[in-house]
Amino acid sequence: MATTTATEARPWEIKLRQTAALYRSSLQEINLDTYFEVHNSSFGVDLKSVSTGAFPKPDETYSLKLGSDDERDGLKSLGKQLIEDHQSAANDVKATSDAIKNGSTGKENARARMEKAREEAKKKSADIIDQQFGRAQKLIDKLPDDKQEAATDFWIHLSNGFLAFWKMAMDGIYGVLKAVIAWLENMWETVKQRWEDVKTTFMDAWDWFQALFN
Repeated sequence: MATTTATEARPWEIKLRQTAALYRSSLQEINLDTYFEVHNSSFGVDLKSVSTGAFPKPDETYSLKLGSDDERDGLKSLGKQLIEDHQSAANDVKATSDAIKNGSTGKENARARMEKAREEAKKKSADIIDQQFGRAQKLIDKLPDDKQEAATDFWIHLSNGFLAFWKMAMDGIYGVLKAVIAWLENMWETVKQRWEDVKTTFMDAWDWFQALFN
């Protein structure tokens, strides 16, 4: 029988690392569909079927069964930070959009600034995922052995669900960029609507998140 050394990663650790790595590589390839082809569900919900304002309730059979409220609250805290940090990244892009609107700049400069802000949001997202998955690994490592696999699956399902919202938010941000590129007379009306879409997406994400722990 093979022995496990201290340096060997356990299956649940490998699962966490591979999930975070796939997300980062999907962002680099500018194709989040690659991630969702593998991680296509969240708590029994098919992520291909979701849209803003129409995210089905999580399947109750996927509820987390941990040994104590402290263990559950630990993952809840990580999830809360996951959403907050992404919301902050989106707000940073909006700040750039607002600065362009309120300043005097030409089309090409505005386009370059928005493209840069969007790319920075994507990089921040990858960094957030790496950071939160690392924290999740440390938290799960402290759990009893018989709880680690369930906690890992719960965290990945939680992340998958939120990332579906994040993809919708990024679609809204891309809509802002397209409006700036088009530079039409009514572009700021379009930009305003796209930011309303992003705002609604995060409101839906928070409602979904709270439902997971009710």
